[in-house]
Amino acid sequence: MLAKSSNLHNSLTMIGVQSCSLATSAVVEQLYRAVLSSDLEMLCSSGQFSVANLSMVYPYLLTRVFGVDIGRALSHEGKNLLNKLVVDKRALDVFHMKLASVETTSKVEPQQSVVESTTGTAGVGGGGGGGGLHFENCTPSEKLMLVRCEVAKAISAWHHARRTGTPVKQRSYCAADSEQLVDDFCDALFMLCYGNFGFCVDLHILPEVLLLYHNGPLIVQRLTMNGLYSVGEVADLMIRNAETSAEAYEERMWLIIRREKTLQYLCALAPECSSLLIRSAVEQLKLLGFVLQASMCYYSFEKLLSTLLQLIENNETLLWFFQFVKLSQKPFNRYEPILTQLKAHLLCQMETLASAAASNDDTLPIGDLSLALNSIKLFTKLRFLVGLRWTDDECRVMMKLLLKKAEISTIGAQFHALGLVALIAFGCQQNDFITNFSDQLNQWFQYLIAREEDFDKCLSKDVNSGYGDVLLLIAIHIVCKSVKDLQRIVKRGLNIHVSVLPKHLDRIRERLPSFISDKQFIVRQAAKVRVTRELSAKITDVLPIDCVIALLHWRAFSRYQVHISDWIFKQLSQCCTPISDTTVELIEMFVHSCLNPYIENEHASSSPIINPFAESKLIAFYKETALQTEHFVMQVLLLYYILYYENYYNENIRKFDLIDTIPVQYIIIQIELHGRDYSALFIKILKCAVNLYSYLIFPMCLKIPRLASDVPIPSVDAIREGLYLTCPHSYLFSNRSVDSSILSLAARCSKKFPKKSLAMLRKLRRCNPGGLFELLPELTNYVRYLLDSDVAFALQQEYLSLWNYMELFYSRKLHGHTVASLKPSGTGAKFYSHTSLCDDIKQIVVCDVRVFKVAPIFKILLRVLHCYFSAARLALEQKIVINALVGGGKRKSAKTSTPTGFEDSNTSVSECVRQYAILNEVICIQALLDSCMPDDEQVSIEEREVLVHLCNFLHQVFIAEPLLIKAIHHQGYSTKLISIIVRNVPSMHVCFDWIKELITMSDLQIKIFSIELLSHLCVEHPIDKAYRCAEFLLNVLYTMIDKLESKQVLRFCSKILQATMRICRVFQPLVLLAYKLFDKASTIVNVNCGDAVHVLPTDSELREQEEQLDEDEKQSSQDAASLDIAAAAKNNLKNEKEQFLTQVRSAFQQFIGHGLIDIAD
Repeated sequence: MLAKSSNLHNSLTMIGVQSCSLATSAVVEQLYRAVLSSDLEMLCSSGQFSVANLSMVYPYLLTRVFGVDIGRALSHEGKNLLNKLVVDKRALDVFHMKLASVETTSKVEPQQSVVESTTGTAGVGGGGGGGGLHFENCTPSEKLMLVRCEVAKAISAWHHARRTGTPVKQRSYCAADSEQLVDDFCDALFMLCYGNFGFCVDLHILPEVLLLYHNGPLIVQRLTMNGLYSVGEVADLMIRNAETSAEAYEERMWLIIRREKTLQYLCALAPECSSLLIRSAVEQLKLLGFVLQASMCYYSFEKLLSTLLQLIENNETLLWFFQFVKLSQKPFNRYEPILTQLKAHLLCQMETLASAAASNDDTLPIGDLSLALNSIKLFTKLRFLVGLRWTDDECRVMMKLLLKKAEISTIGAQFHALGLVALIAFGCQQNDFITNFSDQLNQWFQYLIAREEDFDKCLSKDVNSGYGDVLLLIAIHIVCKSVKDLQRIVKRGLNIHVSVLPKHLDRIRERLPSFISDKQFIVRQAAKVRVTRELSAKITDVLPIDCVIALLHWRAFSRYQVHISDWIFKQLSQCCTPISDTTVELIEMFVHSCLNPYIENEHASSSPIINPFAESKLIAFYKETALQTEHFVMQVLLLYYILYYENYYNENIRKFDLIDTIPVQYIIIQIELHGRDYSALFIKILKCAVNLYSYLIFPMCLKIPRLASDVPIPSVDAIREGLYLTCPHSYLFSNRSVDSSILSLAARCSKKFPKKSLAMLRKLRRCNPGGLFELLPELTNYVRYLLDSDVAFALQQEYLSLWNYMELFYSRKLHGHTVASLKPSGTGAKFYSHTSLCDDIKQIVVCDVRVFKVAPIFKILLRVLHCYFSAARLALEQKIVINALVGGGKRKSAKTSTPTGFEDSNTSVSECVRQYAILNEVICIQALLDSCMPDDEQVSIEEREVLVHLCNFLHQVFIAEPLLIKAIHHQGYSTKLISIIVRNVPSMHVCFDWIKELITMSDLQIKIFSIELLSHLCVEHPIDKAYRCAEFLLNVLYTMIDKLESKQVLRFCSKILQATMRICRVFQPLVLLAYKLFDKASTIVNVNCGDAVHVLPTDSELREQEEQLDEDEKQSSQDAASLDIAAAAKNNLKNEKEQFLTQVRSAFQQFIGHGLIDIAD
């Protein structure tokens, strides 16, 4: 292999030394190094270079001779060599050119006939005729002038093309095109550029101009060899000015090829610069022909494979490569030899690898596996990505290498996995070369199956799957006839797209062994596949999981009764963050398989089912892990499994003991805090949790602040270590076990020693939540000691913080114990289950009356009640759904899991659930309103705080269920609470939407309630809608009092007078309507309830009537003993009437004084 590579190197680097057949690439390189280092000793040493070799650097040598002291600079051998050069004809010509270059131009002007004869056109290599003979016979001075004239014309033509934008054309000149005269042309041009011959030219563009000639690349190399340019300078110029578009290849192919040849000559001078030149060309996407030739020449085979694979795997360079191959495969294209050379080089190396393996029991050693793997990968990608056409004979070379055995190692497993994928890719093509290897294929597959476990044992930690997973996945998709999945396998293994059609499956199946069609073998092998270690979104190689997911999708495990649950549980335990989408898909597909198993016979009494995770196993896991850091990801995944399981089946199939042990709320919060790690799972797990357990996470869903904002949410690490901050100061507490003695001590000290009890509660709040689970009964029972009025408020507030902390982890269990603890002493059970509370939420508000006087404990009650508002609705909806889905306690077949009748009645079911829930919630809220009624007119601070918490609660439930506010106000409550509720519940403004319905109801008590409510709403929300409602109210009342008896009018209007005046003060344009209403009422009362009285007298009349009223009252008090019962009743009615009329006068008097009412009206 090394010999072949050396021969290729020599064949490529010999280009450019045609004038000296004895010169090799090594000689050219050494000459250039000597020139660069100005080492005359090395150049003149007789043992280093011959006179023929030195002729390529004659210009440099002779220019150096004039610049050094020959006697001191050269050795004796160097002087002898120079003596030989003096008698060499070409050396003498160069010497005369050097002498002529320093003369004046007038002394060396050639004859015009010579110029005309030598500047004529001559064919390439035509130095033997025409002008070539004349140039050869010219004197050195004449040669200088001839070259000067030609190059000046070429420069002029080049500039003209640049200015006009026209394509530059090739030039033909006898001396530059002839192989015999090109040396003289190079010598003359060098002397023109080096000397003072009146030749002014920009040396930076001269290499570009020289490309117009046939031997331009060689001339540029000679100028560089003699020190006129550096390799990097010329190479940068060649690459920078090269064409990039594929369209220019056809019309300017000659120029591109000359650029590439120039770069090859430069690499021959300085091979160490080849990598830089290749990299520069690749970065600028130019001169791919040079890149390929130079890579084959100067790179090792390993580096060549790496370079070409990088070109193909990058999207930009892939298009560049594809266009080059497309152009090169056209007939008679000049790039075709490069492509042929690349194919031959690759096939030669593959044959060498296969031959080396044949001598080693057909086994590739580890040292050759990387080369073999990349060779097959490059071979395949050149075919499917770049479009390179391979013949059947060339494909057989690849197959011989692919079917070799690999030495047991990680890269050996990767080599065989790549071979399997390549077989699928080439199996879809219209070729027959694979059929010639049927016997070798069978032996190869038998070897793979037999040594699969040995290869799996040798896999490194960063490799998650071996070739067995690829083989299994291929077999699954072939059996299932899933062409898209086969395409994905090829895409993942080789990163290429291959169109796999159904007609290709039979061809692929015929070429693979018969065991591929054994479905039971496939399923049993899948259950033995290795789990993927440290599975996360960062790992893309997840073939084992893809195998299991595919078999779960086709219900293969349930069909052949193969247990897979334990494998899935182990795989979930190996997951880490960030969570992979594949993990989520595995959980979901496992749930689908459990609930919708394979049913071979629908009428069969039993069918094989994949068993879900055992409930006892899940409970034990959550109890044992206790929020340990290393198990938190597993807890999250199992929580999603449980939620998705229940959500998918749409019923709570688990016992409540399981969800009681899972810190659902805490896990959801932690997932939100670390959203990037759980991005693949967060939305899905939150959706399931909201559907099933929204009452546990509603502070996040409804954006409701937590009960105690000063309680931080501890991290998993902090809980594990028992160390985290709980206040602005840093306190560290040890994670010791907690028992009931601490709680008993805290309870006994709650009144006598509140500070000690407070310290106990704070310590409990810093304990590991795992130790508090068993103490929930004692913790909740402690609340009984905090209901007395003489208990310190700080103690009650600290208990609220502790309760809030425990709720993060054990919500449902804590709620059940809390409801039992808040019951009056000696009543109720010790614990209320989740089911019992969902069935009857009214029992939550039936509690000790002292609860409604202690604000922190009242907040706990509201929290529990709010949770079960949501939980009761979910439970009721699940019951209705289950009754619709399940008949007689037996689940229907998966094919009819959603009856058509249920789909049609879905809306009515939801509406029934809503109405029933609102009914129960109204009863609970009514009980709260009645219990929170202040005892006296003067509201205490404690009662005011309780009412504020109640208003916050009402606002939350009103926002969640807008119909609830309407139902509560249709039911009515004490008017004493109206002002407090309207001021502290922002959502009360929605009452304007339906208060007209309340006003038009026939019940007078409801009317009085609605008028009082509307008056406070107008004060709090003086908007246009409120004005229209108030105007509607006065009009309705004006019409309504005609239908009432006089006594009803008297009592009714007396109760609504203050509310009406409150409206008039807000909306003064309504004063006139109110005046007419009460004027009418006063008239009815005045006529039918005793002697007539002026409704709105003047000021003087009002004073006279007040004096008369005082006298009448005195008289009536003296004669009261003699009045009978009828007279007393009449007098009471009269007093009520007069009191009412007086109140009306007083109420409207202020409006009369401001001119808002005209008595004349």
